[in-house]
Amino acid sequence: MEQDINQLLTIVNARAAGNHLQVSHFSGILKDHMGALFANVLQCTEQPVAAAHKGVIIHKVSTVPVILFATIKNFDIYEKAVKRSATKLNESDATDIKQFEQGESPYEHRYPDCFSIVVKKSDPAIHYLYYVCNNAGKASSAYVSAGQIITKEDVAAFCTPSESKRILNPPTTVYNKAHDIEHNVQVRTVKLENIIGVVANGQVIVA
Repeated sequence: MEQDINQLLTIVNARAAGNHLQVSHFSGILKDHMGALFANVLQCTEQPVAAAHKGVIIHKVSTVPVILFATIKNFDIYEKAVKRSATKLNESDATDIKQFEQGESPYEHRYPDCFSIVVKKSDPAIHYLYYVCNNAGKASSAYVSAGQIITKEDVAAFCTPSESKRILNPPTTVYNKAHDIEHNVQVRTVKLENIIGVVANGQVIVA
């Protein structure tokens, strides 16, 4: 992502004004598309900070290569992806990999033609974009605070120790303690109000 402050502020201001993609945008992109669809998502999220710095507002603007899903007959796509990844990494016991089962999700897929739109079971009024990060692509991000671009080191100084570590040294794999397996499948559920644009299937859609 080009570190252009004017462009970044336009995105931050769009989010503040409530301009974001809707369920209909993703239904349109995924219409008549079976299975997985590679895309790039533009999102703007507010960075969590430590309680001591709760007055500091930091936005993270990211372009993320993702995999979206339309109609999926078998809902165990995550479980299968984890098993494939763990087997390929060859860092886990084969029996543990075979026995891995996806736990119950707090999210629910309510749209039969748009698997990547989910709602939280505890609050179905809020929609989220469900996607798998495409490790073959290259993500980019920038942080904005008080109208200025700031570094990740600046951001880390306002965060809790665990969050600072994640920002400065992001993990490249995921460790599932319950099943004692390591994989690199990263699933994200981002509030739709944070999704500003998407490029997919030859279409460019911006809120």
